[in-house]
Amino acid sequence: PSFEGWWFGNKLGGTQVWSHNASASLTPPPSGWKIPWDGTVRNTLSVANKADQQKNEAQMKLKNMTTEVNSVSTAAKGALDQAKAAAADYTSSEGLKEAETLLQPQLSALAEAMKQLTDAQRAGSNQETLRQVQQMRSGLQALMSAINVELGKVRSSKQKAEQSEK
Repeated sequence: PSFEGWWFGNKLGGTQVWSHNASASLTPPPSGWKIPWDGTVRNTLSVANKADQQKNEAQMKLKNMTTEVNSVSTAAKGALDQAKAAAADYTSSEGLKEAETLLQPQLSALAEAMKQLTDAQRAGSNQETLRQVQQMRSGLQALMSAINVELGKVRSSKQKAEQSEK
């Protein structure tokens, strides 16, 4: 009974033992390890299955990416609405300048978010994660397209407005 459970040491069958867990499970338990082997249980050591750990890390990255993409998208949509309101009937050069000022920085933020999604897609992962990344990319592409269209309209209208004011 004194040799039952799980042991960590310098080698299989070795005499140098660092940690012990009395569990009789078929896989190493995640917690409950004594360090040193005859000491008290320490919560500083946890054992995890590598595949489970990678899956959890991928889920956390996806969650963080989703939060970032949602934040960038919300800001860009807000700026697009504000720019349309500022441009109004596309005749006031001041309103058009304001609209351009609102839209231009959003393209950089969206491009950076798109780059992060592209990198995540290249790194590969499970099919569900790749599907979600592709879905976010599609949403960002549509938003970037809408901003580019509006920015083009604003810039051409701004040129016309400035020429008519001369």
